[in-house]
Amino acid sequence: MKPTLAAAQLRGSLTQYLTTTYALADEDTRLALERFLGDPETGIFRGPYLRIRTPFHPADDGWRSALEWQPSFTPWRHQAKAWERLSTYKGAAEPTLVTTGTGSGKTESFLIPVLDHCRRQKALGRRGVKAVLLYPMNALATDQAGRIGEYLAQPELAQVTAGLYIGDKPDTDFRRVMTRREEMRQSPPDVLITNYKMLDLLLQRAEDRPLWEGADPAYVVLDEFHTYDGAQGTDVAMLLRRLASAVGASKPERPLGSICPVATSATLGEGGGDTGGILTVAEQVFGVPFGPDSVIGEERLSADDFVGDIDYELPEPPDPKEVIEVSGGPGVESDPDRLDLDGLAERLLGRRGLDVFQIGRLLKKHDFTHGVLALLNGDPLDEWGLRDRMARFGYAWARTARENPRLALEALSRFVALLSSARDPESDQHRPRPLVHVEAHLWVRPVGRVLSGVGARPEFRWYEDERSAARRSALTAASASEDTSDGEEWPTADSRRPQALPGSDTVQRPAQAHLPAIYCRVCGRSGWAALSPEADPQKLETGPLKIWQAAVGRDKRRLRYFVSATPAEARDALAALTGAAPKQAGGVDPQSVVVLDGAQGTYRLPVAEDGEGLQDAWFARAVLDKKTADQAAKDDTCPARAWTRTGPRHRP
Repeated sequence: MKPTLAAAQLRGSLTQYLTTTYALADEDTRLALERFLGDPETGIFRGPYLRIRTPFHPADDGWRSALEWQPSFTPWRHQAKAWERLSTYKGAAEPTLVTTGTGSGKTESFLIPVLDHCRRQKALGRRGVKAVLLYPMNALATDQAGRIGEYLAQPELAQVTAGLYIGDKPDTDFRRVMTRREEMRQSPPDVLITNYKMLDLLLQRAEDRPLWEGADPAYVVLDEFHTYDGAQGTDVAMLLRRLASAVGASKPERPLGSICPVATSATLGEGGGDTGGILTVAEQVFGVPFGPDSVIGEERLSADDFVGDIDYELPEPPDPKEVIEVSGGPGVESDPDRLDLDGLAERLLGRRGLDVFQIGRLLKKHDFTHGVLALLNGDPLDEWGLRDRMARFGYAWARTARENPRLALEALSRFVALLSSARDPESDQHRPRPLVHVEAHLWVRPVGRVLSGVGARPEFRWYEDERSAARRSALTAASASEDTSDGEEWPTADSRRPQALPGSDTVQRPAQAHLPAIYCRVCGRSGWAALSPEADPQKLETGPLKIWQAAVGRDKRRLRYFVSATPAEARDALAALTGAAPKQAGGVDPQSVVVLDGAQGTYRLPVAEDGEGLQDAWFARAVLDKKTADQAAKDDTCPARAWTRTGPRHRP
């Protein structure tokens, strides 16, 4: 996967899907919605946030001394530290918290010493459960069972057994992992893989007692330790104490006795900082002390150590425009088949036909790679944070970032895609490792509770943003002076637009009145929804929450849909109602066109002065007769097309 390109493709596909799903007939409204959804500050997307991190630091020489059986790969330094703490080869295992990130080999950090211990105990003829691995979800337990089965297929571990005991029967049969309950009861596995709810049952049911015969667990492992908080953490703490009591391991002042607790969590290790809180929680859950050195965090190579000596004989890096040209041209994000990373590698490295390991070896020596790693420094940055730092790449990149930031960002995305495809030249070809760890995080906001500005110009905003703005305004008003006679506030008493003063800016201001947005799924026209009170049908309730609640409740008949009138409909209706021109044959019924006054929360028939312009108001098609309007609301009848259906914009 190439994360930067995948994020761009996802963003484009989602935007296209939403604008197609809400197939608005009016071009201006469609473009306004597209701008609203794609706005970098207030749209549905946050990011993508790009993070590039160097590989983990390899283990120092001598890591093999901690184990009797060693795996075939060279571990990372944090894995070797975990093995030294958890191994029983030369002494008792010590409580350990593994807080390294995703993809850091947390499973191997505890699994290798667990398997080494089981192998040694099995050679001594000892049967029974020797380790309990607890996962919060069956999917995680099943996935780990597959990985454990791969290790058990090795000849050195032929005598070690494992069992997956979960509520559901796994869809997959594992070659070396038992999944049948009767089989596990007759021949208890050395490594028991389960979840905390199932473990609770295993300790209660009489038919499962044979599973614990001869059990002498040396380890209990809690994966995704951060999920065991609050009441669930208390439940698991009590469960672990029951487990220790059931197998005869508990001792005074040490609830788990000789059982070594292990916890893993990438979430708890994010951001580094003080580990005191993590240790306190672990001590409360497991009931044993955790020293400061019990937390195993990740250790990564610095950018200088990773890159090493730069090869200045490699070609100078291309400018952003050339990066785009040699890697497939513009628009590759929407057509990935055109992406040409070989062309980019040839231009950047001066050679063609390189495999991913050769590309990785040369990229490590390139000054541009060093620049990208220094640019990010292991921290996540959004697109605009990246743009502001591009001066590191030289004048051409700095100028493009200032004059055409989208081009610079797209070019950087192509180079990061090349980094993503490269492999570590020091890794095994059968188990290749990425050259660097590339992450792209794209957050997507759900499309719900959208408001539309009441006015001639289509504009949208989120209800949550409107509510936040109202809170800020209230706080500002409370702390400001009560003197409001400076005359700078926008008038709201009259829906007719005031005359602009000589020399003033005549650009139309944004709408101040917003109502829940609606659109017709058949005719594609859009507008607003409001709520009609029982007493005065023309006096509208404009509170968005009340309107949305009524749409799915008993008050649905009180909903009133107002579909924005086209300029031609507004002109013809105004002319017919004021007598300026007769009603057009086959045209819109003038009595169905009203002025929706968002500022006053009412609707009325147009008058001649409305032709001069409206403020926080606009012409709309509506059903006026109360009885007919009630039925139209219950049937979701579109005012513009009596036989079509309208749905509130916030609904899926």
